[in-house]
Amino acid sequence: MFGRLPALHRALVVLVGLAIGAFAGFWTSHATSLGLSGAVSAGIGAALGVVVAYAVAREPHDHHPHRLRVRRR
Repeated sequence: MFGRLPALHRALVVLVGLAIGAFAGFWTSHATSLGLSGAVSAGIGAALGVVVAYAVAREPHDHHPHRLRVRRR
């Protein structure tokens, strides 16, 4: 989604997604009555955060421009 990012920025995006996901999962376990422990819901939230961060920070598969044929007369 963001396109080509340097490796450090991609790592930071994934780490921030992991932290936000873990916090959101932990908060959800305490704010609602789902019956999950804080560690389990934080783990689920962290996994979802990493998946979302990967989807946002991944590079497109075909980032090289195609070669064009030039016809000279």
